[in-house]
Amino acid sequence: MVARVARESFGIENVVARISDPKRAEIYERLGIATVATVKWTSDRILRRILPDLPAVEWTDPSSSVVLVERTLPDSLVGEKILEIEIKDARISALRR
Repeated sequence: MVARVARESFGIENVVARISDPKRAEIYERLGIATVATVKWTSDRILRRILPDLPAVEWTDPSSSVVLVERTLPDSLVGEKILEIEIKDARISALRR
């Protein structure tokens, strides 16, 4: 609530809301307010350790049109050019070798 008041009443453009309930994140995202949910972050980290093959969503923009995910590529792609790895509707934004 404070983030929304700060943005709408005081004209502060960049606001972030810390929330305890990850279900509220969807509401805030529709309002264009970025959120930090410690419960969701913690549970995502635990799932990454338990199920490392699942794609990990690192960040989603408020409009949900851009999603940043971490992928582990197979060894068969070693030496390939990034343009050859990219697939339809997906772009590689960073690469760690």
